[in-house]
Amino acid sequence: MDRPAKSQENTALPSQTDTEQVVARLRTAIIEGTLSPNQRLPELELAQKLGCGRLTVRSALLALEKEGLVVREPNRGARVRDIPLEEVMEVTEARMALEGLLARKAATRLTDETAQNLLAIITEMETVVAAGDLLRYSELNRKLHRAIREVVGAHIIRQLLEQLDALMARFQFRLALVPGRAQQSLAQHRALVEALVARDPQEAERRMREHLESVHDTLTRLTPTTTVL
Repeated sequence: MDRPAKSQENTALPSQTDTEQVVARLRTAIIEGTLSPNQRLPELELAQKLGCGRLTVRSALLALEKEGLVVREPNRGARVRDIPLEEVMEVTEARMALEGLLARKAATRLTDETAQNLLAIITEMETVVAAGDLLRYSELNRKLHRAIREVVGAHIIRQLLEQLDALMARFQFRLALVPGRAQQSLAQHRALVEALVARDPQEAERRMREHLESVHDTLTRLTPTTTVL
């Protein structure tokens, strides 16, 4: 009797495009907190949810393991990596250099339309801080930084920053919970956007670095056992 043909899911090699799309979706889920630290990542379950083959999920998890976002354990499968605070502080130092550079570039490439977009984000940030909505403020924080990066383009730098963002994702909301931090961060973002809208490259870079130095300083005052909620 002939052997039954193996399913395409088990034999078909995943395409690079499919894998990149799954990597991007899983990375976003980690950044936004949909996938929590130490959460298990069953290949079959993810394949069903994402509408792709199991081999595609496996390839994506391998890629995310290289980025430091996923841990794969023998006989236990993969899980979201719990990033230590010390590593997040190093990430912030790297962001300081990269985002400072992008802020300088963005100040020379800002259009009237993109300037209005940045100002609109700041206005919404002011509203949610006044309302005490720290979760939404954390989301808008990420949105503002992404908008500045998009002004520049710089695909390679943006890709690096997306990886760094994911490494410090779970600390974003913890930072916002530090008493007075949201108001301090808001003032720093306002100054940054004003420098960008004024098309002042040096001031924009200085304000971005100042903001991330403040993030780094706040991280030093967190403890590994600080809870999120």
